[in-house]
Amino acid sequence: MNSGKIVQQWAGLTLESSPWAVVFYRAALARGLGHNDAIRRLANRWLEILWRIWMDAKPYDEKFHLAQHYLRTKSR
Repeated sequence: MNSGKIVQQWAGLTLESSPWAVVFYRAALARGLGHNDAIRRLANRWLEILWRIWMDAKPYDEKFHLAQHYLRTKSR
């Protein structure tokens, strides 16, 4: 199994515990993407988050992530 599929499986599992991941996934489906494309985009988003927490050397905090997302989308 290649690493891309592993990350996609991980992203799929986050749908069980992360409300924002569910919203992100459902929004992708609503835009007409198929399941695999929606999961791939969710996986990419998780990798961006993973990179950021690695660079900042801080643990993941979903409340902080949601607040940052709100601030980014509010300014659009």
